[in-house]
Amino acid sequence: MPVIVIDKGVTEKFGGSTTTVKFTLDVENNLAIDTGILVLDSKIDRLGNGLEVKTTEAADPGAWMYLYGQDYDESLDVVIPSTSPSSRPRTRRCTRTCR
Repeated sequence: MPVIVIDKGVTEKFGGSTTTVKFTLDVENNLAIDTGILVLDSKIDRLGNGLEVKTTEAADPGAWMYLYGQDYDESLDVVIPSTSPSSRPRTRRCTRTCR
């Protein structure tokens, strides 16, 4: 059975945010790296005694997760507010020189 300790932190990555840091102690080969749009760092360290510790730092959800906008409907002459979830930025992988 894993042992979990949760702490709070602050980061300056991606403009800054409050974070939740989660430490999980469990037997070897029983943990997996966490992924997701809010995960800033996740790693597993083997202790050498049959146990390993997973450390995951994730940004706390905030207003930046949503894009706010508005559309104008000419036929009704009204402004319609809209909200859409933001997506992970795309990265460009280069095999040679990127410009």
